[in-house]
Amino acid sequence: MATHLRMISFYPAPPSAPAFTCSSHRGNFVSVHKSELIQFLRAKLALAGVSFPHFYRGHSFQRGATSFAFHCGVPGELIQIFGDWVSDAYKTYLEISLPAKVQVAEQMKIRLLQNA
Repeated sequence: MATHLRMISFYPAPPSAPAFTCSSHRGNFVSVHKSELIQFLRAKLALAGVSFPHFYRGHSFQRGATSFAFHCGVPGELIQIFGDWVSDAYKTYLEISLPAKVQVAEQMKIRLLQNA
């Protein structure tokens, strides 16, 4: 999320613009396609001296977007549709925080003690 907010500060667009945009020669905002984004990312990584920039793909964006949507409270069904998954595979991308995991364990412990 911090990276997206930083991007927005460098490249402000109206709230109605798509999440990943660039301005066209007409001055309006258009969506950036995945292939264009990856090509741009690889070029910038190469300029920064990163070894093997061609190894970078869009997978980390998919994982990050999935986790971000989950943490924003987006229902799983919408995450699945948005990510174009036909199965529940999106769940393997979710990054669950340690405090959330501890909370689940605490809730289970409470329930077990109530039933004992």
